[in-house]
Amino acid sequence: MSPIDSGFDIKSILPLLNKGELGFIEDSKQRPKQVSLFTVIEATLDEVWDVLTDYEHYTEIFPSVLECKIAKREGDTVFVDYKLDAVLYSIKYRLKHDHYPKKRIDISVVSGDLKSGEYRYDIHPFENKTILIYSIKASATNTSFLLRRIVKKQPTMDEAINISTAIITLNNIKEAIKRRQKER
Repeated sequence: MSPIDSGFDIKSILPLLNKGELGFIEDSKQRPKQVSLFTVIEATLDEVWDVLTDYEHYTEIFPSVLECKIAKREGDTVFVDYKLDAVLYSIKYRLKHDHYPKKRIDISVVSGDLKSGEYRYDIHPFENKTILIYSIKASATNTSFLLRRIVKKQPTMDEAINISTAIITLNNIKEAIKRRQKER
């Protein structure tokens, strides 16, 4: 699911990452295509991990999350119920978060208004910073009639929605980390 899985060398893109986020779109004929966004965060691995796994505070970290509640824990797996503001309506769903402590989190759809989707955070320490990769492979066609029509006419809208979602997600994570750093 992650570019890292295919032997991708993070060090080779460091010069580009030092200039800002870097996005990759899977080279595949299948839809939806996977989108991965890389960023460097001025924080330790522990600080990043703490924000990613702080489900109780997701409504503060991610403004579009209206409600977030842990449904159950099974070892390193956490089932989380979400209610998301989708502008004209809200959607409810449950995601399964498989934790590989301080390395990655694999996220998959279990039930609700989302019918499918794969998400993943990969976390890599680098000097006194952290490289965070957020990967998404999901279709917006499952969330609304309007989006289904838009994507049917222009299939690349799935990737456009996913890359913008990844940018917003990573920016929210960075802001949450900065706020926590200031509070210390």
